[in-house]
Amino acid sequence: MRRQRSDRTGAERGVDPKEVRRQRSDRTGAERGVDPREVNERYTIISADAHAGLPCEEYRPYLDSRYLPQFDEFLAERQANRDQQMVLNYDYINDWETTHEEGLRGAYDPAQRDKEMDADGVAAEVIFPDADAITGMESPPFGAGLSAGMIEDPELAFAGARAHNRFLVELCAESPERRAGIGLVPICHDVERAVSEIEWLADKPGIGGIMVPTMWRDHRPYNDPSYDPVWAACQAADLPVHTHSGEAPREEMNEFIGIYLAEVVFWTHRPISHLLFSGAFERFPGLKFVVTEGACYWVADMKWKWDQYFGGGHTTKKMAALMTGILSKLPSEYFGTNIFVGASTMSKEEIRRRHTIGCDVAMRDRGEVLRLRSGSTSSDRRADRPDAGGSRPRRRPRHLGRRAPAGRVVEGRIPGRVERLMTVSAITTP
Repeated sequence: MRRQRSDRTGAERGVDPKEVRRQRSDRTGAERGVDPREVNERYTIISADAHAGLPCEEYRPYLDSRYLPQFDEFLAERQANRDQQMVLNYDYINDWETTHEEGLRGAYDPAQRDKEMDADGVAAEVIFPDADAITGMESPPFGAGLSAGMIEDPELAFAGARAHNRFLVELCAESPERRAGIGLVPICHDVERAVSEIEWLADKPGIGGIMVPTMWRDHRPYNDPSYDPVWAACQAADLPVHTHSGEAPREEMNEFIGIYLAEVVFWTHRPISHLLFSGAFERFPGLKFVVTEGACYWVADMKWKWDQYFGGGHTTKKMAALMTGILSKLPSEYFGTNIFVGASTMSKEEIRRRHTIGCDVAMRDRGEVLRLRSGSTSSDRRADRPDAGGSRPRRRPRHLGRRAPAGRVVEGRIPGRVERLMTVSAITTP
């Protein structure tokens, strides 16, 4: 009888669902288990995944002159691609570029950028390349941004990266306390030149990390010890290493975009296993690796399964001994200290899994807030300007405090349900 009663819906039991919701909403914070002291705390919002870049042809003065002939060829290819996109998707592209014309200037104009950030209540941001996610017309020369692994000529890879880095240094020099620019370093093409680029970036105001190619293609994989000078330089400069989603072996997928959607997350986080199980974090304990816009649903299963491998579960006992001496702790214990995830456009399901994923591992998204403590390196919501795939709010979140002047933090009140989620995006609270 009790089982039958419990199986009935609220309506069948004579309960008005609207009344139940009203009673729940009428409860005080204390009745809902909310500490009133938390509600009065202050927070700072930092975008974990913003983008910046010049209209492609405007990179010309930042590019070494000897590469200008190749650059002209690249521009012609880009324009042809844009023309094709306009034929296929004219209405959407035209609406995006006209409706957001003013805001899109924030991709390269620091004053406009600060204006947009203030309007959103964003105090600071982590800045990746490839500002134009629609037609790719604000990408670094030769595709040196999110598609850097596809470049075959090392000269062009570094030329494009340096051109963008020169622009980025200028952008971040304006309001550097609000920027964490991510420099481009195509490490798989030339380790020595990569180290030089890292050292050049290290002391520039507003630079907060580097991005390496997501895929190394025909080059040495990231588990190769030849990359140790790169990891050492990043550790010494305290520059976290990032990958960002975008690249995948599209040549294998033909026209089937579903394959790309199914696999792109894998390619984005694949370098983690190469660094971890080759002992890179043992040799360089201060090295930090961040996967951005690669979701985070996979983190919990990865930590569980890798710990099982390391412990020699019944399916891996014959191989567990081969890992002896490489790691000093469980694989899961490197998450939150060396390994972090910028979970842009985080889903509700991933938020539900936050404790198994690790609140010290994943950034949060969709306008949620982050409690900061003085001296912490932390990051949060993806404003992702300008990116049609981001979660930039259409208006200021109602729980924000007064708009902050440029260079100052934005303050507001924390909803009691919000938990502290730490990441490593090289922004430090004043």
